[in-house]
Amino acid sequence: MFILLLLLPLFSFIIICFFSNYLGRNGVLFYSIFNMSIINILSLCMFLLMVLNNYSIFLIFNNWFCFLYFDVSWLFRLDILSVSMSYVVTIISLFVHIYSVDYMYGDPNRSLFLGYLSLFTFFMLLLVCSGNIFIFFLSWEGVGICSYLLINFWNSRILATQSAIKALLVNRVSDLFLLIGLVQVALIYGSVDFTVLELCVFLPCEYNYNIFSFIIPVQKICCAFLFIGVVGKSAQLFLHTWLPDAMEGPTPVSALLHAATMVTAGIFLILRFSFIFEENMFILELAGLLGGITIIVSGTIGLFQFDIKKVIAYSTCSQLGYMLVSCSASVYYISLYHFTIHAFFKALLFLLAGCIIHSLNNEQDMRKYGGLLYSFPLSYIFFIIGSSALVAEPFLSGYYSKELIIFSLNDSYINSSNFVYWLSLYGAILTVLYSSRSLWLVFFSNFRGVIQNVKVLHELSYIMLYPLLVLTLFSIFSGYIYSSIFRDGSVFNNFQVLGTHSLLNHYINDFVSLEHNYLLLICNIIFIIFFLFFSYLNILIASINFSNLKCFFINKWFFDSIYNRIIIMSSMLSSNNIFYYNLDKGYVEILGPLGLYKSIYYYLNITRLKTFIIYNDILYIFIYVLVVLVVLLCSYQSVYLLLNDDLFM
Repeated sequence: MFILLLLLPLFSFIIICFFSNYLGRNGVLFYSIFNMSIINILSLCMFLLMVLNNYSIFLIFNNWFCFLYFDVSWLFRLDILSVSMSYVVTIISLFVHIYSVDYMYGDPNRSLFLGYLSLFTFFMLLLVCSGNIFIFFLSWEGVGICSYLLINFWNSRILATQSAIKALLVNRVSDLFLLIGLVQVALIYGSVDFTVLELCVFLPCEYNYNIFSFIIPVQKICCAFLFIGVVGKSAQLFLHTWLPDAMEGPTPVSALLHAATMVTAGIFLILRFSFIFEENMFILELAGLLGGITIIVSGTIGLFQFDIKKVIAYSTCSQLGYMLVSCSASVYYISLYHFTIHAFFKALLFLLAGCIIHSLNNEQDMRKYGGLLYSFPLSYIFFIIGSSALVAEPFLSGYYSKELIIFSLNDSYINSSNFVYWLSLYGAILTVLYSSRSLWLVFFSNFRGVIQNVKVLHELSYIMLYPLLVLTLFSIFSGYIYSSIFRDGSVFNNFQVLGTHSLLNHYINDFVSLEHNYLLLICNIIFIIFFLFFSYLNILIASINFSNLKCFFINKWFFDSIYNRIIIMSSMLSSNNIFYYNLDKGYVEILGPLGLYKSIYYYLNITRLKTFIIYNDILYIFIYVLVVLVVLLCSYQSVYLLLNDDLFM
């Protein structure tokens, strides 16, 4: 069953991309949707099997390769964590495939788009079911490649190409630290298997780093590098700038990759390596602070954005912050719980935004919307249900997980949790504000767009209606349905924590204290008040004159400007002045091909060396010899250090 679950999306990608001419346009659509339906059924069966029996399965196949004392095999680990995420990935992927049939109807490359979606599904399933570090990192990079291909799918748009390159470069920064951290973990404990690492993490580690006379345990450095990988992939503060710009891709891409599945790969990294993070409480505390600040920063930026997809994207950053602060309080199962139900209502909001954009000739500026309540009654109903789930209105899906996260922070033993608790509360109020603002601008205010767009307004097609209807039902009932899975504490057994957390003896339906009831009531009253306020007094943000502060938030706290002027410009100037003129055109050419050419010409006086072909031959021979020498020296030094146990000071 598991092999079929992995191979079906891979075969779907190969057949759709390379044999689509034999299937035909309609055959490709039928095959891709039928394939994803089978995958969804298989993942549901595996999910029910693991949850009902509460055990894990390890599948090992033939060896991949051997290096030093590492024996790397094709190892897969199926537990509640992996099958929970697998089911969410497959069901969201199925709905996005169905939605894309109509959304990408006029695109000549629709088959290729569906193939890329299937390839992403394959790498995501490989990521969450990986059993060792090598398969994990391979699928991690595969997910990043699919992200680049899908964001840049409409490569004739310069903004899409720029956004794809930006996403690739920002994630490469975090992926570099992640790779270093994974390699160090493998070298410390002598294994790449997750199960072996869980058993060895409690053993004392003798290796330390001596940095400026400060002795730092190598395990803490590894944990910090892993956390940087989380920050990049899950778009937390300082490395969050790629996610809003990634909205330049097609809307189904935003729903699948950047709301429901790919950005949560960073949260999955913390959940899978929880045994390492629990041994480094300082990193967990730092993660909580960063997640809490991300909630506030994303909320303030989203409150002042006018691009409907970017507002939802900043909301995603905020919800990822909630998942991160939940991990910082050592209640990992609540983070998994919030991820599971967040995927449904966030995918719903993105797909609804795509329907509105599609009906208004690809217009994404909410200032050119308004009065769409009567033109899109079904979309309005779905949108208000998705927004209410996001705001955590009582008895909708978001209420069961988001409020539980806030409560866990108030009851946590981490020193900074009290501060993070109030940050999460203020972030909940910001969620209320930008959700009600979006509802007002899209559905209730006067229409401010182009009159030609009114003539082409149309309600949802039947193909789009099916996934939106199912996602709406999940947004209403999934919180209650999944609460029974998390109620008995069996999910908690998949994560190792230090000490005894106070939430262990609580059921989910008993989590709300008297104080939290009042806070929840206040948040809901604020939602109603501001919704009415936007309805009758126009927009609060436009009516108050605070231009400097407004400019600060509209420009996204100037993160992009700071990065462009400090990092990008400085790197361009240094690479141009130092590396290009002094190294490439200077020492490298003098000591390399140019110097070699002049030396041979001076001593042998061979005039035929002036020809272009021989000059290039000398250049290639020199580069080849130089690379071979460098590789041999580095390999010799690495092997020597490993064999003599002198890798760490």
